[in-house]
Amino acid sequence: RRGLRADAQALLGPDQPVVQRPQRGGHALGAHRVVQVQHREPLAAGAAAVVEGIRKVGPEARFSTHMSQSSSATFAVAFYQAMADGGFLPDEIGFSFYPTAQDGADRIARFRGTVQAVHETFARPVFIAEVAYASGPIPEGAYQDWTHAVATYPISEAGQAAFFRDLASWAPSAGVSGIRPWAPEVFVPGWQGLALFSPPTGGVSAARPALGAIAEGLAGPDPDALHD
Repeated sequence: RRGLRADAQALLGPDQPVVQRPQRGGHALGAHRVVQVQHREPLAAGAAAVVEGIRKVGPEARFSTHMSQSSSATFAVAFYQAMADGGFLPDEIGFSFYPTAQDGADRIARFRGTVQAVHETFARPVFIAEVAYASGPIPEGAYQDWTHAVATYPISEAGQAAFFRDLASWAPSAGVSGIRPWAPEVFVPGWQGLALFSPPTGGVSAARPALGAIAEGLAGPDPDALHD
């Protein structure tokens, strides 16, 4: 197990957590070995079967899936390569991106590197399937500590707006096909700071500046806009 964990850490880099999962027989596998054997497991074959079945009745159907590990280009390429080897490569390769979920340097640079690597390796557009950036405190719940600012974008409504503006401005040049803010209307206390709408006042919930900033970013494409 110690050797497998070392392999996984080498793949992900020294700052990335190694997530282990069980294999038949109860032995733990590091992430490196997981992506190497993934094509032998049912995940890729099952996804390929779904694609085949749907395209029998809808030949023009397109498919995407996404993964949460978007901070390691090496891991992302290895995972999607394993899926492709198993018979499934999505039409659009997806990722989640929550920059304020954890602290650490170069969070945006690592994400940009991941997007570039998979786009170039697989010649597929990239879909940012989940994204949020904190604009203020999250009063309670599992996401309460997702308020680690990137230096360029402070934890404020202005910082949230600047992040979404720059994300939308950078995206077209990077091969990004779409951006889906996650739960933008969910202003409950457990997601309040990450939403794109403020909690209601007098029964009315107002859009935060970030909502309009997305359109602003799209109107001014800039490949260097998004940065740490």
